[in-house]
Amino acid sequence: MPFVNAYVSEEDAKKYDLDNLWNKYRSIGTKMPELLNSFDVHQHAWCVDKERGYWLFYCNYVMTYDTPSGLPQPTSKKIFILHVNGQNIEFILEAVLGNLAICKRSVWNMLTPFL
Repeated sequence: MPFVNAYVSEEDAKKYDLDNLWNKYRSIGTKMPELLNSFDVHQHAWCVDKERGYWLFYCNYVMTYDTPSGLPQPTSKKIFILHVNGQNIEFILEAVLGNLAICKRSVWNMLTPFL
């Protein structure tokens, strides 16, 4: 089965501790699970291959504090977790801007895996 975008069941969210994975990279603002109440659909979303037990989960933007106000601002870099063979691989992707935005596709550069 290929990867598909899906909402995460409450059972899977607890099994993989998604609230804490999300909160690990959310330095400011409302934390999970309270944040889910502000979404139209009160569930996490992921890209999942149920057959193999693999999933890709977006956590948050990388924040920069190098701003005129000194307050944190999001960058074009995003933190993801890929779950493969029972292991979480955390990494940063940066969106590449260009003509592909017209095609409604995203192109990403992998910056670094967290080791």
